[in-house]
Amino acid sequence: MSKINENEIPRTNREFLGYIDKTTSHIYMISEFIDNSIQSAIDNNFEYVEVKIIVNMLEKAIYIIDNAAGIAYKNRSIAIRNGKDESEQGNSLNMFGVGMKMAAIWFGKRLRIFTKSIEDDFPYMINLDIDKLKGKNFNFYDTKDINIKKESGIQFNYDHGTIIKIDKFHIDTVHSERYEKRMFNKGTKNEGKALEEQLACRYSRYIKKNFLSINMSYINEDGDEEMPNKVPVEITKSKIPDMYIKNSKERQDYEFKVSDKEKININKSKFYIKSMKEIKNAFADSWNNVIEGLEDITYGMIIEKFENQEELKFKTFFRLPYNYYENERIPFTFGFIGNNSSLLKYNGLTVYQDDRAIISGPNSEKSNLTWLSYPKALSDSSYKVTKRFIGEIDLNNKKIFRVDNNKMGFHGTVKEDIEKTLSDIFKNYLSPLFDKILDIIFYKNDQLLEDKLFQQEIDRFANEINKNKILENHSVITEELKINDTDGERFRNGFIVVNEKEESAFKIVCHPEGQFGNKHKLFKTRALPCEDNSILFVIVLNKEFYGFKNNLKDEHFSILFNPLIKLLMCELIKYKTNQEKNKRFKELIEGIEGE
Repeated sequence: MSKINENEIPRTNREFLGYIDKTTSHIYMISEFIDNSIQSAIDNNFEYVEVKIIVNMLEKAIYIIDNAAGIAYKNRSIAIRNGKDESEQGNSLNMFGVGMKMAAIWFGKRLRIFTKSIEDDFPYMINLDIDKLKGKNFNFYDTKDINIKKESGIQFNYDHGTIIKIDKFHIDTVHSERYEKRMFNKGTKNEGKALEEQLACRYSRYIKKNFLSINMSYINEDGDEEMPNKVPVEITKSKIPDMYIKNSKERQDYEFKVSDKEKININKSKFYIKSMKEIKNAFADSWNNVIEGLEDITYGMIIEKFENQEELKFKTFFRLPYNYYENERIPFTFGFIGNNSSLLKYNGLTVYQDDRAIISGPNSEKSNLTWLSYPKALSDSSYKVTKRFIGEIDLNNKKIFRVDNNKMGFHGTVKEDIEKTLSDIFKNYLSPLFDKILDIIFYKNDQLLEDKLFQQEIDRFANEINKNKILENHSVITEELKINDTDGERFRNGFIVVNEKEESAFKIVCHPEGQFGNKHKLFKTRALPCEDNSILFVIVLNKEFYGFKNNLKDEHFSILFNPLIKLLMCELIKYKTNQEKNKRFKELIEGIEGE
């Protein structure tokens, strides 16, 4: 039988116990284990490292397995000690020596490490059990010459590497949800919750250069795999989102579909020709000017890249205009998200250090993980620039840009200083140009021209209602109203019904749209709350509805819209509350559509 050795750690029990209640999330905790595996491989000049994560609810245990260099027996105290001395920290991904222990205890009270180092000729095990820690100075235990497979209870097919096993979960506490399937399995496409997506973004650079692979498994209490298709998830290059606007065999953001057989190139449309003339006239005098605040990018380069339908992605550098950053030259890559609306959750700025993303998406509805993802950061007026911005920066000078010991952010005002610098650059020099370019890409057919004719018809109809006093004690004004479309926010021509005090009673937007996917459905409707406490009713008419002629212009649909709008207005002014109006709105639409 192998001898169990006792090792003393000069740390208090209370430090470890504090990690149980730490406010954090799964992406940060799982990343701590992966960071250790990567750093071990880098330190020993490995070309590749594999990390497997297994959440086993049948055993109530989590396993993290790698084929890195293992933990040398002589370093076992450093590995288990809570934190490194400054002389030990260095510049590595695991520089603080806190993360792995913190992450392990966040998941469970017992941590066991089974490892075989390339420096040792024997495998050994470390055992740290929080429930058994006593006194100011306490002990952990190691056992040499073990059988890793037998002791860990899991397959280990490597000549070197590590298995971390965490058990004694916090099941009967307020933290029981940490182990639920939804925390590890894939969420909805717009939710941004899926751990696999977050890991793919965080380690994208290592994965892309074939240095790292991650395998993730979730076993339920019946012993069945719960990942999609009942197999573990492989986080490979295919999981890394390809977001930048481009024109390639795989994706053609510069073209638009007219029919199932036909595509029209962007530069053949009247709208494109007209818009490009305006752009060139606006920037002719500054064509060769370098964008102030950036290096080596001119207005001409941006416009020519767009005209040539190249990937809309720009690599440059910027400097922070504050003395304490020592005029640091910061690598900056930026561009804009393509046509797929499900990619919008990745918008914002990803921040790297040592090729590992400290801050990255996907964003969820509840939080923005990336930087520069809210309106004030890029433009006061352009929703397209803000919504579709995607960027990367590298903050590799650790003397200036110091991450916190949880690797969730940076010390000091780094975030605010970067946001202000890039915000000023975009607002002052770039937003007007990119707003026009994105307008062409996303509304590149003659839609805007149709919108103008549609607006003329809306104005005519509103004047008719007011002139004939059709709405008792109410009148109608027209305005461009902001709504959320599948490709982001957009302004649509609409009506505002106001009372005698000129207060908004409710608003209506009606517009035709193709690609419903159902020729037998006439309408799509929504009711949205407004900042002025009124309600906005959105009615989208199916241009491809069974029986409609092909290629009808938007203004042609007014013959259908006008009677419907008049009916809705006359009915909805009878109700006082938004709830009552919304209920009546649904009844009217359902009555019109029938079964």
